[in-house]
Amino acid sequence: MHMEPAYVAVFGAIAILLSGSHDEFEYALEKVEWDSLLFFAGLFVFTEGIAKLGLLREIADMLSTLIASFPIAKRQVGAMLLVQLVAGVASAFVDNIPFTTTMLPVIIQMADQVEGLSIEALAWALCFGADYGGIGTLIGSSANIVMAGISAEAGFPITFNSFFRIGWPVMCISLCISGAYLAALEAGGVFKV
Repeated sequence: MHMEPAYVAVFGAIAILLSGSHDEFEYALEKVEWDSLLFFAGLFVFTEGIAKLGLLREIADMLSTLIASFPIAKRQVGAMLLVQLVAGVASAFVDNIPFTTTMLPVIIQMADQVEGLSIEALAWALCFGADYGGIGTLIGSSANIVMAGISAEAGFPITFNSFFRIGWPVMCISLCISGAYLAALEAGGVFKV
């Protein structure tokens, strides 16, 4: 019998709630971070909407065309750096988990359509870009959002701008370092086409 994990989670939550007292139920609801949950719900809807509109496919087509214009000897390095940069900037403003999930078919399409690209190299570039992009802004990572909510409850609110002033430069430095690392791996022949 196959059942979606979401149904199992819902049935389990209902069973736990029904087995407890009314006071325990109210206490549990008070401890839920509703602001964060609603924000994540909206963020996932937004990201899925972008995917359904075909915006990500359009990005993939534009990246594929641009990368195909690079000389074949430099195509892999150029593709890695470009994917990492696009992923970093985009996931600074769209949560990095749904962004990465949505971009996986994009890099697969690029590796299939453009000669001289390794899916392994593009996957690492997407990984580094999305991960470090999440450092750039307050909304770039789930952990950032949860941390900001907990910090605000403790009386230390963190604004988007205050986070951005520190996070964006750290993101840029991290992307430069990981870009150099990826280029060194490519020069060392780690990624096979």
